[in-house]
Amino acid sequence: LGNRFYLDDVNFSVPLGINNYVASTGLTVAPNPSHGNFTIQLTAHEVTELRWKMLDLSGQVLMSEQTSLKSGATTIPVSCFLNPGLYLLEMELASGKICSKILIE
Repeated sequence: LGNRFYLDDVNFSVPLGINNYVASTGLTVAPNPSHGNFTIQLTAHEVTELRWKMLDLSGQVLMSEQTSLKSGATTIPVSCFLNPGLYLLEMELASGKICSKILIE
């Protein structure tokens, strides 16, 4: 009738949900709302690459950048000249993607 397979004592060391992932990176974007100058603050648990993009609500990439992160807290200053409105800030690390809304006044 087939073989049965039982799995017991499973441990996951990576965040399993979006809220857990954002909390584990300590991500903040401030100030929000902004006049075009803001900072991205996050904590990397290992040396990794960060690719971030600023998108409008239709998904068009308005600006992008790639940078190396060291293990620990990092602050990235951003200066953009965008029309007032709501934008998406998408950040991609080796361990996953995070998307945050930012309001430009």
